[in-house]
Amino acid sequence: MVKSEQAKLKELRSIRDTVESIWVAIVLAFVLRAFVIEAFVIPTGSMAPRLMGRHIRLQCPTTGYEFAFGKARRPEGIGGVPVDPFAAGEVRCPNGGYPIPPVPPGTPHRRVSSGDRVLVMKYLYSFREPERWDVVVFKNPQNNRENYIKRLIGLPGETIEIVHGDIFRVPPGGKEPEICRKPRRAQDVMWQVLHDNDYPPDMETLRVLNERLMARNRLDIVVPPKWQGDAEDRWDLTKAGGRHFEFKGADDFTEIRFKAANRDYFLPHYGYNPRRNSRNPPVIVRGVDICGDLKLEFMFVPREPDVTIALMLAGNGHYFRAELSPDGQAKLFHRREGEADWASQPLVGKVPPLRIGRGYSLALTNVDYRATLWVDGQAVVQTTDADYGPDYKDIKDRLHRSEVLQQSRSDEAHQEELARLFPTPEVRIAARGGKCWLRHVRVMRDVYYTNQKLDPIGSGPLWDYARNQKEIRRLINTETNVYGQIKPRFQRWVGGANTYRVRGWGVAGRPIELADYPGLHDLDEFFVLGDNSPQSRDGRSWTQAAPTLRLRDDDGRALYKLGTVPRYNLIGKALWVYWPAGFGLPILEDLPIIPNVGRMRLIR
Repeated sequence: MVKSEQAKLKELRSIRDTVESIWVAIVLAFVLRAFVIEAFVIPTGSMAPRLMGRHIRLQCPTTGYEFAFGKARRPEGIGGVPVDPFAAGEVRCPNGGYPIPPVPPGTPHRRVSSGDRVLVMKYLYSFREPERWDVVVFKNPQNNRENYIKRLIGLPGETIEIVHGDIFRVPPGGKEPEICRKPRRAQDVMWQVLHDNDYPPDMETLRVLNERLMARNRLDIVVPPKWQGDAEDRWDLTKAGGRHFEFKGADDFTEIRFKAANRDYFLPHYGYNPRRNSRNPPVIVRGVDICGDLKLEFMFVPREPDVTIALMLAGNGHYFRAELSPDGQAKLFHRREGEADWASQPLVGKVPPLRIGRGYSLALTNVDYRATLWVDGQAVVQTTDADYGPDYKDIKDRLHRSEVLQQSRSDEAHQEELARLFPTPEVRIAARGGKCWLRHVRVMRDVYYTNQKLDPIGSGPLWDYARNQKEIRRLINTETNVYGQIKPRFQRWVGGANTYRVRGWGVAGRPIELADYPGLHDLDEFFVLGDNSPQSRDGRSWTQAAPTLRLRDDDGRALYKLGTVPRYNLIGKALWVYWPAGFGLPILEDLPIIPNVGRMRLIR
């Protein structure tokens, strides 16, 4: 049967419409990519563990806790010989620091996952100003052919300084440094696990692990962190294999406390990184980089009508105690190191009366010099700067005294004195009255920004800018103390930036001033850092400059400042992980065939 002329025309129109639709879709895709949104892959772990590069998914055999460990393309070792971090005992579970034994390559736990793939809103900053704590994608000022992803820390016109893990800024036109506090959207994703009580260690596995360590003449025998109390008849810490705590009732407050093996437990280590300090000199300074910005959280279930629960944190020389009564009254007490009594006038908040058998999510946070009691995700009572604010001078004094100690005494000799300068954090829970249960008890820490050193100046066009600028060369070749003064011991090393690593940009003693160019906003300067602070190659260490940057003005004067990102290099704001760390085939590790759909998420 021959088709009619009308039927043929209708079929041709249908084919034409389909071709036009495909063509329009292709054009729109290119337009969106060029002007609206674009996909990028994360190659490294500088933003881990929230955003990950190439990595391996691991499960700790001691606790069962799952985590990611970064997989470098070229493992570094002494003399250029690659080192297996598993065999070297450098892979540690972040939930307790347990060494992960070697696993044969090719097994599921050794298969490499590619980096997260993210969607970036381009040209967003053409319509609104970048905000501090945004996660941004930008062209690497050291090599404009590379794209980097970091967190935006410093804005044009500010002076930024990292002081004992926290960010301080001097605002435009200001004189006194002030703390930069994270908004909740950023803080919630920046907490790092220190101890999750839902994953207690299997003691038989731990015993075998320690026997293997002793057989290899290793000194790092693992002592697990744990909760313990003096009045064990009032607390049962063995429920559900140690995952749940039961308070049996008492007339007075009876407490349990979190006990770590030593102070090193509170150093800013990451399960994503090898435990060793891979840089020389070390990035993490033992005894100094004690992170006191902590979060204690758990599910509280009152079993009788008269139970009062208390949460306690101590860090950075300050002590906090939050109490929640059966009538819903919340109190927050504060005292400083050396004071015996709590403040007579606590801060007070209120929630509805507690109901028996109902679970309440409680958390006490001490972060960025602000303490807060949270109930079911809401801030009930919180300190102000008048109650508890940062003493910038005191912190700098402590850091200066620690530097003097490190120069004058051996490591072991001054650890006791460092403990007085930077006290060991404390975490406690107490209850009074009737019975209650505690579940999902966790201790978390904040991101702690470490004091990186400047990269050495090499040769070639990427280093020409640093070598040829007299002022920059003077700064690079001059080591300072935390006050920005030249260190006397460094005088004989001046001129040897290639042989001596000096304090990085923006760290204590070398604050970085970010230029704000009126009328030339494309030249405005920003400062960026990675959440994985010990391993991130960010503005703290940059000594290179891409020749394609606007390095000098028409008169030959320097325009670009090392360590900064000029506005014209910003690409956009990272919004969404649309393809989370896809899994590759054993023979095609870099081809992400299967996405980890359960980890699709907004980027905060």
